[in-house]
Amino acid sequence: MRTSSQVYRCDYEFFVEIFFTILPLLSSLAMTPETSLSWIQSWKCSDVISQIEVSYDESIVGIATFSTEANSTVYLVSASNGQILHKLHHNFPIADMKFCPRDSSILVTVSDHIRVFKWGNLSAVLNPHNEQDIVEVCPFTAIDFESTKGSLFAVTDVRGFCSVWDLNATDDQPIKIYELVSEILYSVSFVTENVIGVVSESGSMFVIDRRTHSAVGTEAQDECVPACQPRLLAWNHQSSMIAIANQTSGTFAVYELKSIRDNPKFLGSSPRVTKPGSGIACMKWVESQSGAQVLVIARDSGTVEVWNTNYSRLDAPVFQISSETSASALSYYWKNCAVLVGLTNGRMSSTKLPEIASTRTTRKSFTGKFDDYLETTNYPALG
Repeated sequence: MRTSSQVYRCDYEFFVEIFFTILPLLSSLAMTPETSLSWIQSWKCSDVISQIEVSYDESIVGIATFSTEANSTVYLVSASNGQILHKLHHNFPIADMKFCPRDSSILVTVSDHIRVFKWGNLSAVLNPHNEQDIVEVCPFTAIDFESTKGSLFAVTDVRGFCSVWDLNATDDQPIKIYELVSEILYSVSFVTENVIGVVSESGSMFVIDRRTHSAVGTEAQDECVPACQPRLLAWNHQSSMIAIANQTSGTFAVYELKSIRDNPKFLGSSPRVTKPGSGIACMKWVESQSGAQVLVIARDSGTVEVWNTNYSRLDAPVFQISSETSASALSYYWKNCAVLVGLTNGRMSSTKLPEIASTRTTRKSFTGKFDDYLETTNYPALG
């Protein structure tokens, strides 16, 4: 005769066995089905692909091209079959573009002006400066949306200004302009509703606290990033890690920022590169379906590299693949774990990201809680 403890044990083991039997089935049902991206390999245009952007719901792929006449066209393409939905023409090269997080039918591009498109129709042309101040080259350099509410976006320009805009505003004026430095700002990241990261051509990084209208500026701390060259800033929104790249030299440095009051902690930099074509065309943090946070870099030569920054040293990428020609744009399609690369010959390539396990779990996630790390500072308010 079995005791009550033996019965409970048998029942417990039975349910555990059933649970782990059906768990793989439940996981497979919960997984998002992949979208066929076979059309990417055959997509072709006559101009250089300068930007690729995937909408937040991954239904649309925006492809910006650049012609020898300095004109640009943005193709809004269906992610499912490659059908061109809209063509958006620009008279100036497009420096950057982003889809609205809350509405994939809204796309904002930056070039000589800030243009807001809704389903292919131009709904607003924005410019915080006077028309007579427009220079011959594109004055605006980068854009990024705040992803929580989806209406705020930040734009940087060649004058050292960072302006914040709201799609819900009743007028065509920025809600705030921050004058950071008298040099080109190359990249911007809207981390949370109150935190914006910006990098300048000298390698200095600025972290703006919108609650106090103040900013902390930090100079580049590594010797591998020479001054006064084009920069890229990639801020991992899921952690405290930041990557700053020198596009010309092909090197990048990784930092960790835990509080706006502290200087970013320098974690390491990539080795010096001397091989021709090693300049960095674009850089992006991506998350694999296993949850690993990796840094994807596309070089001028067409080589795509995946770096696992969880390692204590950045000696070499954990994965790389070469394209047929020079790379010029980079994006990521999460459903397929696919890295999309735009090439200078007007074609695109798609590479499935390999499974990369995270080897360090001690870093604090900032998902939705980054503001908790921000403390009121005594830095002067910006103009």
